Amino acid sequence: MPPLVPTRRTVLLALLSTGLAACGFQPRGWAELPPAMQRVSLSGNRELAAALERLLRQNGGQRVGDAKTATLRLTVTDYRDGRREVVIDPRARLREVELTLQVRIRAEDAQGTVLLKDEAFEAARMMHYDPANLLGRGEEEARLRGEMHEIVAQSMLVRLRQRTTRVSD
Repeated sequence: MPPLVPTRRTVLLALLSTGLAACGFQPRGWAELPPAMQRVSLSGNRELAAALERLLRQNGGQRVGDAKTATLRLTVTDYRDGRREVVIDPRARLREVELTLQVRIRAEDAQGTVLLKDEAFEAARMMHYDPANLLGRGEEEARLRGEMHEIVAQSMLVRLRQRTTRVSD
């Protein structure tokens, strides 16, 4: 029986896996939240609250309705979603639209210590504009806006995890 010789693909895959492991890469998913982020209240936008709630559940936390029982209180101080026409073709027809989301939040822990005073989070997405597909355009815009809420909620959790870790050290 001939000796087993690894193929280039196998060697490349092994090197890539080792490299990713060495740099600390972890796929998105479950990562336990610090105790200061286990019970979070959010007052403000409903779509952002839903995205935050999903992320908290995935990471072992929960969103609570009563700010008094929360270990972390978030308040949306400014919420702006926008839409801007970006590309118009030579015949003056709209071809792309930029969707934007800008959110500012204030965060404080259960003791009232301010973790984020007026922190800004942003997300943007480009959307192809097809005037012949009204229904699909609305669904696509809703999907992209949902993605932007997820991005902002994830960015909030990352920044809050950094701040709560620093405060507890």
